[in-house]
Amino acid sequence: MFEVEEKRDLRRTISLLLILVGVATVGVDVASILTKKELCPFQGCRLAASSHYASIFGIPLPLLGMGFFVVALILVFHRRSLRLWLALGTGFSLYLVMVQFLVLHKICPLCMVVETVTLLLLIVNWSWNDAKLTLPLLLFAFLTSHMLYFPPFPLTGSFTGPRPTPANQAKRITLPSKSCLKIFSPGETTRAHTVADGNSSSTLTVRDAPASSKP
Repeated sequence: MFEVEEKRDLRRTISLLLILVGVATVGVDVASILTKKELCPFQGCRLAASSHYASIFGIPLPLLGMGFFVVALILVFHRRSLRLWLALGTGFSLYLVMVQFLVLHKICPLCMVVETVTLLLLIVNWSWNDAKLTLPLLLFAFLTSHMLYFPPFPLTGSFTGPRPTPANQAKRITLPSKSCLKIFSPGETTRAHTVADGNSSSTLTVRDAPASSKP
């Protein structure tokens, strides 16, 4: 009985230490947001902070991370609830790790510390008795993370702000005032578009090539 209590106390102590490490690490990012200064010297941090993945529902990820660790601190004396909460956090963390390696191609050291701490917390509090519930929750969080960034249904805008511009997506072209762009080729038809700004106008003239006829 005493051995069980000692293990429980040890597990709780390790969890508290890891949570404090997580809070301290996230606190650096929160301080960067509040002071509007880059406190992380690594390029990966700056890239992650300015990317499409830096916020959800308009809330910066560091603030969400701070909330996550505060809830974990409250649940530290309720191991089963803590374990389920950590499963959700680990699923989201694994998705962000994938984003860093496969999408951004840059590693954010502070992000990796937070994600590692979250995974270690789940390992410390792991129980195979709850695996049938914990693993589906982890997978659910991973898939939901992707849907939050890239909703599978039509929306006027995603939950996370503007989507990354694909390489093949047309870009907006702003023509200077009183400018004209013409593309000439024999046999083309002309389409003219005039953009007015109130004082002056700009004209874009494009000639459509006729369909080629087979010999």
